Amino acid sequence: MLVFLGDSISISVIFPFVPFLVQHFFQFGLEDQHQIGYYAGMIASTYTIGQLISSGFWGSLSDRIGRRPVMLVCMVATMTCLAVFGLSKSFYCALAARFTQGLFSGNVVVAKSYMSDITDSTNESVAFTMIGVVFGVGSFLGPLIGGVLSMPSENYPELFGGVTFLEENPYVLPCLATGFVILVDFFFALVSLDESLPTLTGGALAGSDRLRGDSGVEGGDDGAYSDLYGSTVDGGIEGEQDLSGFSPAPAPNPAKQQSPMSKLLSSRSFLVTCCVYFLFGFVFMSFNEVIPIWARGSVDVGGVGFSTAEIGVVQSTAGICTLVAVIVVYPIICERFGVVNAFRIGLAISVLFAYPIPPLLSVMPWRGNNAPTWAALLVANGLNSVGIEFGFTSVNLMLKNCAAPELAGLSLGMGSTLGLLGFALGPIAGGSMFAATLTSPSIPAFVREGRFFFIFIMLVVLANMGLTTLMPEWPWQVDGKAQAASPAPGTPRVGRRYAPVPREVELTGQ
Repeated sequence: MLVFLGDSISISVIFPFVPFLVQHFFQFGLEDQHQIGYYAGMIASTYTIGQLISSGFWGSLSDRIGRRPVMLVCMVATMTCLAVFGLSKSFYCALAARFTQGLFSGNVVVAKSYMSDITDSTNESVAFTMIGVVFGVGSFLGPLIGGVLSMPSENYPELFGGVTFLEENPYVLPCLATGFVILVDFFFALVSLDESLPTLTGGALAGSDRLRGDSGVEGGDDGAYSDLYGSTVDGGIEGEQDLSGFSPAPAPNPAKQQSPMSKLLSSRSFLVTCCVYFLFGFVFMSFNEVIPIWARGSVDVGGVGFSTAEIGVVQSTAGICTLVAVIVVYPIICERFGVVNAFRIGLAISVLFAYPIPPLLSVMPWRGNNAPTWAALLVANGLNSVGIEFGFTSVNLMLKNCAAPELAGLSLGMGSTLGLLGFALGPIAGGSMFAATLTSPSIPAFVREGRFFFIFIMLVVLANMGLTTLMPEWPWQVDGKAQAASPAPGTPRVGRRYAPVPREVELTGQ
């Protein structure tokens, strides 16, 4: 979990000060302030482009040499890139540092694979919820560190005034502070993190029936995983008799077996989940990128004139709401309505209570840096963080459960890669769209001052909600016979999941 914490902080620490960093590099005049959106979007997107390029490599490498060494290497590289970013003297140096950090952000995928290795159907919901909790802590600490510690000589002259190093590098302090957090994570991982890859551990880690290679009972097998839409992954033992009374499982035919990639691509639920993840990531990153740019802007262009520290405080307080939501609310929602519906609820929260707030504030007569604005932004950011964490936790569970256990790593890796495409395009598209519609005379007045952007992302969220109707109802993985969407009578339940039944065929609805 410490690995997730370091990653989440390193991702979000730059959000509050990126617009100010761009202004520091280019020194735009008043008439060119709208260009900040273009360059800020580029910085945010290069990180994700690096992730997109390398995530498959890190996932594949961790399948060969183990999760632990990959995570350790990525932590060292992340610390180095953060320091270089903070010390950058030009926009293109900062761009290169952020891109390289993205290339070495393999822990985003590998740490999830680690969690998949050590969990099973009885504890995976709790484990993946804890990922959301840790990311909530990171979403609180990252913007707070970035906003409060940037430009220390200017913001805290009594403490840092006259410190030449910090005056010449006004954004290095939050980067170094984040690097220190990752350094602590590194030493903890070096000392206490065990390898989880089944081929290296012999499936010996406690708590995971998948690692033991059984169904939670002595002598069990992995079963045959059948897609609710028709594709089949053979995992049974040749000639084994199914105790439920059905005919013996046929011996797998190597000539007819699909490759792991083909099995995933033939899964409808996997493809839909990837599309949903892409749109979700697009909106999430574009909104996170635009909010600091919008908040930094003057009242004359629809902004509220916030400083780096004020932006950091607003973004970080959202993390508190995230913790409450993920620890208390999400498990209840997931238990009552299922993971897919929890995802839909998260989208609804954001589109109703978060994304409309900035455009509404931009037309209010009392707009500006005042108490009503603070209250509105705190509520909007808090509720948005709830919706986002509902989405992230749900989509990770969906990716994990739309494939047989032996394909969980590949499913998470491919799904995360396509999600990262949305993460990469979001800041560029969002920042450019916001900048282009800030003062453009060629569009109607009611969508100027960036309001066009917020209306656009609300429409994308509504389209994403419509796309989820193509998904099967949760749970996708049940105990039953071929293409059964519900369990056999008398099957014991564990929460929203069905408990293992000795030697019964387990289905993975995809």
